Amino acid sequence: MLERKGIIINQQFMKFFFPTILMAMALSLSTVIDGIIVGNILGPDALAAVNLVLPITLLFNSVYVLIGVGGSTLYSVALGKRQKERARELFTVSVLTMIFTAIVICLLGLYACGPLAKALTVHARDLTELVFDYLRVVMLASPFLILVPGLVYFLRSTGEVKLASFVLIAANVINLTLDLIFVVLLESGIGGAALATGCGYFVGLLIALGGVARAKELRFCGLPGHVFSMLKNIMGTGLPLTINTALNFFRLTCVNAIVSVYLGSDGVTAFSVCTSCLSIVSMFVGGSAQTMIPLLGTFYGEQDLSGVRFTIRKAVAITVSASLILLVIFEAIPSTITGLFGVNDPHQVAIAAQALRIYAISLPFMGFLFISMCVYQVVGYQNLSSLVALLEGFAIVVPAAFLLARIMGAAGIWIAFPAGELLTILLLLLFVRQKQKKNPGAKGIFLLEENPNRQVMEVTLPREETQAALLSGQAMDFCRKRGVDPVTSHMAAVAVEEMTVNTIQSRETGGKNRFIDVRLTLEEGRISMIFKDNGYPFDPFQETDLRQFGNLAVAEAVTSGIRYDYILGMNCTIVTIDRKGD
Repeated sequence: MLERKGIIINQQFMKFFFPTILMAMALSLSTVIDGIIVGNILGPDALAAVNLVLPITLLFNSVYVLIGVGGSTLYSVALGKRQKERARELFTVSVLTMIFTAIVICLLGLYACGPLAKALTVHARDLTELVFDYLRVVMLASPFLILVPGLVYFLRSTGEVKLASFVLIAANVINLTLDLIFVVLLESGIGGAALATGCGYFVGLLIALGGVARAKELRFCGLPGHVFSMLKNIMGTGLPLTINTALNFFRLTCVNAIVSVYLGSDGVTAFSVCTSCLSIVSMFVGGSAQTMIPLLGTFYGEQDLSGVRFTIRKAVAITVSASLILLVIFEAIPSTITGLFGVNDPHQVAIAAQALRIYAISLPFMGFLFISMCVYQVVGYQNLSSLVALLEGFAIVVPAAFLLARIMGAAGIWIAFPAGELLTILLLLLFVRQKQKKNPGAKGIFLLEENPNRQVMEVTLPREETQAALLSGQAMDFCRKRGVDPVTSHMAAVAVEEMTVNTIQSRETGGKNRFIDVRLTLEEGRISMIFKDNGYPFDPFQETDLRQFGNLAVAEAVTSGIRYDYILGMNCTIVTIDRKGD
């Protein structure tokens, strides 16, 4: 008997993963590049100043995560449900909201630069001037730092993942080039590093707007009458990751304060190495999660729970594996890693090496929790996702760092990170168990629910015409055993065979893309079928001969409706048959 396998989903995941890794890498690189160049050219004090401003940039991140990730996630679900008008409305509301918010932040930030610089350096007054010089330029660039990633998330949700990654790569290549010009050649100091970042992201914005203009799915429309309700849904969906991002601001600020009390500016420098290494890990964790979200949203919108499970498994496997590999590297050569950031003073290296070795233990747990937050965000458990974000982002780590520092000294600060991640996982398991008691239909740690009123036959078959007859017989048996009348069962079997043969004959494919996913679902009053393949885009309804004389013509004769979509790099043909006996 034919059965569903994750071949196509795995292929699509890996097809999107590497460009998305580059996208996540580019998102993190502005901080890493500034850290490396500033640390090596301008010295440890300048590196510490960049790290002190990092919480402010995390607030920018929280805006594009709240609106950009929230809106693009709902956009993917809407595409999965084939609600294209709602998808356009979500895009319009999200982009306009990001523009308005970015302008407000820029104006308020420029006005409050001085007080902010003093507040960030309350325990390190020798860094106040450096922080001010860096911060005022960052505030000026804030609209670009918010809008570019927000637009990139929507480009990614349409399947334009290569373009999305190119936008951020281009922005950061320009950032790196201008860093060398401004900081090294023109000797413009720490402000030059921030200016390079702003210029890079301005160019990225121009490229992103060009991509939006070319993308057929990304079209602005009039504001819907329920704009505030829609904005509430967007923000509710993006809230868990926003909490995580925003609380990282408070976590970094609080931990920086605790570190400066116990270790002074040397400790702040050591912690800046840890946060820069976290940026490296986030490239892989974020890349895996951001690959997962549009696929997960589309499959969830289609109520394809097998597709949801295959996607989650792939994301978890990649995230945990990458985190473990980086953990081994950080444990093996912490002094070498520290030296990459221009930290060469023996005392500072000793502090940073100890911090990195302990801090790195938290990375695999952090990766798993981040994937969990993203899954709960998509499948409707936003409250649980927000709770994980709250616990992991601030509520456990900061109090633990404060208490353990008083008990164990500086080492206790670093121990708080792995201890906090482990405790968060234990609490998550308890909350999941409570959810399952209230809803026995929710299965596994991700609480995926089967719809008892939907009976599904799903298979993956190679692109061979001999498989079509086998699938037809299996579809007939499936329908008859579940009470579908003989006429409708026969029509379903014919439609399955003809559409499968049509898919095999009409679409060219190459390499490993030689499989088709078929889902047949018994619904009240009708049977629906979805045929998916990841070959080259091909709309059969544009071929007159196929519609008049081919397998598609036979399928149209026995079905109630057929339509075609190209979503996330997959050809999707949706077929419906009215149940005659109902």
